[in-house]
Amino acid sequence: MSRRHRRSHTVEGAGGGSEQWEYHIVEWFAEWYPRHHGIVAPLEERRELLNKFQGSKKLDPRLGHDVSWFSTNPRNGTVERVTLGSEDIVEAWNKAHDHPLRVAREQIARLVRLVARKRTSKPLIVVSGGTARNPGVKEQIKKACEAHNLPVLFTDEFKVSIQYE
Repeated sequence: MSRRHRRSHTVEGAGGGSEQWEYHIVEWFAEWYPRHHGIVAPLEERRELLNKFQGSKKLDPRLGHDVSWFSTNPRNGTVERVTLGSEDIVEAWNKAHDHPLRVAREQIARLVRLVARKRTSKPLIVVSGGTARNPGVKEQIKKACEAHNLPVLFTDEFKVSIQYE
């Protein structure tokens, strides 16, 4: 006879890495623009960068891709190509995801200790929402779980209900 278990736990983690990554990218542009144009970047230009960058967020930043877009020089009206280099993208990614990944590693270590003390059995790590779509974060969490033989499930859903035997 098998038993069905329905477990519900408080969500533990640190969200916002993706949004923080966007913030650091726009911050880069906010520093770059005045150095090249002598004025603060207009809101339209920041939106253009953010739109271009959001399309590339699904890529793993460590693969070395650049993000380019066109910007109008406010002094003379010429259109120039602006490129955000992969080094800057990786630096922003690292700054944005340092805390969430540290929290994930701490929670995995906590779960390993609980399993070792037989305080829990059949653990399952569930990674949901935007974090589950980020290839770099996904890879690091998967490696951490595999190192301790912990099963991990990635889902785009923000509210997750799981039943397993």
